[in-house]
Amino acid sequence: MSYLKEYFFDEEYSIHPLNENENGDGSLIYKITLDGKKYKLKFDVNKSPTKKGIKVKFFPLDNEGNEVINPSDEQLAMLQNDIAVKLAPKFNDFRLELDEDADSPEPNVAAFQIPLSSFVSFVANVVFKR
Repeated sequence: MSYLKEYFFDEEYSIHPLNENENGDGSLIYKITLDGKKYKLKFDVNKSPTKKGIKVKFFPLDNEGNEVINPSDEQLAMLQNDIAVKLAPKFNDFRLELDEDADSPEPNVAAFQIPLSSFVSFVANVVFKR
């Protein structure tokens, strides 16, 4: 996880494992700070056959570290935009797509997806060519 910390998050970041299997579903969960805002960050896979990919979900946290259950639509849209603006260029450096995921069932999350095809392209072009 140190590579993720060093590349995707600047000096204002912190990322700490929270529970790598909180719900027994195999998802990876961390607490992070990105640009001074705290989040619970959850990685999982999308099991839909028409939308295969890696799910990346940012749940906003309050000052005490509790999940914000009912952010307004405006707050959520602003979080989604802020995260995309910060991280998309870094993903693009590796030819990885970071797409907004509007179909997330949780109402309090800034959700993204890395399409499986994008990840396969990354492995083929970056990992195997080094």
